[in-house]
Amino acid sequence: MANSSELSETICSLLQEKAGFEPINLLEIGPTLVVDLGFTQEQIVNALFWLVSQKQIELLAHNRVRLLPKEPPENVYKRA
Repeated sequence: MANSSELSETICSLLQEKAGFEPINLLEIGPTLVVDLGFTQEQIVNALFWLVSQKQIELLAHNRVRLLPKEPPENVYKRA
């Protein structure tokens, strides 16, 4: 089984592959992580919270998550 760093990279890769920087339901990546790759729900939750703390993902309402760009494009977060 992979370590937590590899799990975090896998989560980001799956998010990028399936949704880019758009919100996605966690159920779209969860079965792959649990069934196909053998991670536990506890490992996944810990990795998700670590990724939030590193500002790599954003947890959203309704069980959704969004991958954040490494460097936001100019003016994305500025108010008009």
